[in-house]
Amino acid sequence: MRSFCLSIAVVAGVLLAAGCRDRSAPAPARRVTVEDGAGPKAKAKSKRKKDKEAAAELAKADQPQREEEKSDPRAEVVTGYGETNAAARANALLEVQEWVERELRPELKPGWSVPRKLLEPAYLEKMGVINVKDADPPSAAPFKDFVKADEPARQQQYKVTLTPQYVKAVVKEAREEWVAHEQQERQSHAVVRQHVLLRVLGGVLALLLVVAGYLRLEEATRGYYTALLRAAALGLLALVVLGLLMIG
Repeated sequence: MRSFCLSIAVVAGVLLAAGCRDRSAPAPARRVTVEDGAGPKAKAKSKRKKDKEAAAELAKADQPQREEEKSDPRAEVVTGYGETNAAARANALLEVQEWVERELRPELKPGWSVPRKLLEPAYLEKMGVINVKDADPPSAAPFKDFVKADEPARQQQYKVTLTPQYVKAVVKEAREEWVAHEQQERQSHAVVRQHVLLRVLGGVLALLLVVAGYLRLEEATRGYYTALLRAAALGLLALVVLGLLMIG
């Protein structure tokens, strides 16, 4: 009986020791996969970033092309008609000037205009807008394109190109002409105001002199010639006013 109890105590001690060892043993590390939850978001973010970079590179590649297109000068083939070669050339030059004015209108501020000297054929040729020397000679024009269908017609064509140098020159000259015009108008207005002021001062001075003379004569004559003196004073004032108006 004693040996049986001892055996039970030994078994219980062994089981208790095993349980304590299991509880004291560290728990296996739990592996947390962060990539499983953040994977799709990270991929989407990376894709958006790549798309933005690709769009930026595309815009950079397209920007020089757009700037080049924007800097390309405007060009047009203008045709003039006439009964003779000289008339066709003259009409073509007029058409060139009108086309240049129309195209440059958006470049100028309200009230500005293209200076006439910058529309001269010699200046246009100097700035590379037209090339009269190398242009094709006048040729026969279709009757349907001419006003008088029963007469022979000639046509002259010029290629017109608005070069950046010419546009800058026109804008600069138009600005200077406008400034000079505004300054001239201000000066003319100032001169007009000065003339008006001088007239007013002259009229006031004449009135004072006439009144002073009238009072002196009235006092000297003791009122015997009042009516005559008044008439003379009014006549003198009328002459002064008329003279000031004629001078102005």
